[in-house]
Amino acid sequence: MHKNIFILALVFCFAAHVSAQTIIKADTAKTDTLIKKRNTYPHIIAIDVAYGMALPLADMRTTYSHALSLGMKFNYIAPSNWIFALSGDYLFAESIRIDAVSNLREANGLIIDQQGALTEVKQGLRGFMLQGSVGYIFPFNINKNRRFGIETRLNFGYFQHWVNIRFGGEDLLWLMGDYRQGYDRKTDGALIQPYIGIRYMANNRLANFFGGFDCAMAFTQNRRLWNYDQMRADNAPKFDVLAGFRLGIAIPFPIYNYRKETLEDVRYR
Repeated sequence: MHKNIFILALVFCFAAHVSAQTIIKADTAKTDTLIKKRNTYPHIIAIDVAYGMALPLADMRTTYSHALSLGMKFNYIAPSNWIFALSGDYLFAESIRIDAVSNLREANGLIIDQQGALTEVKQGLRGFMLQGSVGYIFPFNINKNRRFGIETRLNFGYFQHWVNIRFGGEDLLWLMGDYRQGYDRKTDGALIQPYIGIRYMANNRLANFFGGFDCAMAFTQNRRLWNYDQMRADNAPKFDVLAGFRLGIAIPFPIYNYRKETLEDVRYR
């Protein structure tokens, strides 16, 4: 009798041990799953704001000496670190290489307006880029729930630039309205722009910045029928290049696809 009770006790203890080990393994698996989820990057919608400087090259170098830019980009950053974005950049500069109104200037460099007064005329660069892009972030440390790594992108889009003519008053009729079109060298075309840089997005969303180098290459053409200062049309296809760098900040909006839980929630629920 006692022997049978002892055997039953051993069997019960063994069964209890096996059951306990099964529960522990299940809890461990759930905990590991939660930790893995916590180390998985969330989906992110991010708004980038950037300031850049670039050097005109190729055909664009003939007209412009430098370019500054202000840009905004709307990003979707996937958990796999792929990036898809739409962006726009405004280009500007307050000086250029050429004098597009040289045929109107007097010996002193000023231009006579409709009232016979001498007027100073300045010229600069204006333009914009509209782009769509695809990119990827190569993270430095994949075990931490933050975006910090090398960012590469390839942008495709539209590029337009022109000579901005500035003067005081409203009496220079030969530089207003349709007449201005004969001097502004309006040029546009298709654009491709590779980019490489660094992106950092902190867990607390308070430190989010990026910076890198890009090279915009556009296949363009002058859209004006006649350049008045040259007394000829400019119909030749052009290859415009802007090579430079940009720095900016990001405003992230993470999208989590799981309910946040503590390890205690998993162990004791």
